[in-house]
Amino acid sequence: MGLIVPPQIVDLVIKMGESHRFENLVLRNYESEINDSKEIQFTVCTLDIDDETRIIVYSGTDDSIIGWKEDFNMMFTFPTPAQKEAIKYLKRYSEDKKLYIVGHSKGGNLAMYSTLHIREEIFDNIIKVYCFDAPGISEEIKDLDEAKRRFKKIIGFTPQTAIIGRLFKHLEKEIVVSSTSSGLYQHDLLSWEVEVNKFKRLDSRDNDSIYIENKISKMLETMSPIVKEEFVEIGYGLFMR
Repeated sequence: MGLIVPPQIVDLVIKMGESHRFENLVLRNYESEINDSKEIQFTVCTLDIDDETRIIVYSGTDDSIIGWKEDFNMMFTFPTPAQKEAIKYLKRYSEDKKLYIVGHSKGGNLAMYSTLHIREEIFDNIIKVYCFDAPGISEEIKDLDEAKRRFKKIIGFTPQTAIIGRLFKHLEKEIVVSSTSSGLYQHDLLSWEVEVNKFKRLDSRDNDSIYIENKISKMLETMSPIVKEEFVEIGYGLFMR
């Protein structure tokens, strides 16, 4: 537990286990790798709904410094180590089941990335992909028609002042959710409002989110991959002093 993973998560998981809705979910295949030298922070597990249907859940960034370094590496590294592992995991544990793939923040990016790059027979078994305030695809999309076809299975949920969830390229359907927090604090899913069994939805993101998205997009467009890498390395070096 820490700044990124609040202690309320433990209470939430206990209540989920005690509820009729979630009590029969079976958690399997937990994997976690945090490695400074490989610059990877990757955590994932599966949840079996029944014998035929499985949810693959990719974790977002935790409190490790290397996790944040890998996030910034997405600006110029395609694929990142975690994105490679996400594809391997999906191949390993798809097991001809009907699949939901989900993730928050970087976890949502891993869900999106693995869906776009998995082989066709596994993709056909994917029912839906849910990405919660997740960065999009940072690499060049070579086959736009194929990407659009696969993006039809992906739904992106973002708060009204989304910042992290609007980085890079997005082609998925977007659903805007009301948050009780402001600015970057809206990235915390515990601030998202629900109405019985669904999110409280809004018609669109606010002007601040759209303005920041446009500014960041224009800035990244003017930076070469080398400049992006230098920017990240210098920033990381200053942070580690």
